[in-house]
Amino acid sequence: MIDQINGYITFDEFILMPYMGLTKFLEMIGEDEIYSYDINTNIELYLKPRKSGEMFFIVRLYFEQDNKSLKYVLLSIQDNDEIPSWNDWSKERELERKKRNDNWLQQEFAMVPLKFEWGSLRSVFNEKDGSSYVWVDFSQGE
Repeated sequence: MIDQINGYITFDEFILMPYMGLTKFLEMIGEDEIYSYDINTNIELYLKPRKSGEMFFIVRLYFEQDNKSLKYVLLSIQDNDEIPSWNDWSKERELERKKRNDNWLQQEFAMVPLKFEWGSLRSVFNEKDGSSYVWVDFSQGE
């Protein structure tokens, strides 16, 4: 799913590339595939769960405000194609997701965190925002 050589992240419907432009990304998907967006220090897109092979992922994209290039991606393993709800959130469930993310990275790459020419990968539990994800940071490859 994540190519170690070039950093491409392959989903069934599209491919994300380091530093890809926002316009190019929007041309690949329909507006209805974006669950929410926000503009602050970055342009943030929260996509509906995406499939890659047999797995579903929550996908959040962060584009640079000035040049509109993809800066980093947050990926979280998801059980299905439903948007997660805060109604059934628990710290224990999120820590279990962190373990699933860790196991997936171990299977894909053997060790984490990882650094490549195009960027870096690491598994995170962010207690402040109550989420677990794999952080794909393209800014580390610059």
